[in-house]
Amino acid sequence: MDHAERPERSDSLLQVLCTGVLLSDAGSDWLELDLDIEWQPNGVPRAYAAVNVACWCEVDHNSHFLNEVSVDIIDDVSVGEAVERSAGSLLAWIDGPVDPSAWRERAGLPQPPHS
Repeated sequence: MDHAERPERSDSLLQVLCTGVLLSDAGSDWLELDLDIEWQPNGVPRAYAAVNVACWCEVDHNSHFLNEVSVDIIDDVSVGEAVERSAGSLLAWIDGPVDPSAWRERAGLPQPPHS
């Protein structure tokens, strides 16, 4: 990203690359691992990784991002190094439970309604 032109600052993230690996999908419930490269509102690019689970809050905002890891691509941190650091956390999370309810329980989030 050394040669990439930085976009004008804005109030939102600009995703350059967005990757999701679905670990569990039960129709309306899911568990996904995300790895993104994005421009932050402050103009600094970063690599970002998170566990993503479906939202069951009273006000549904679609999903929750848990165990977030963010590495800024600045100074002596290359794109490759930032992605490697972020992706490294994904490997540890893959060994965790694949049931979305277990992740929601750890985070203290609401569980899906029982049918």
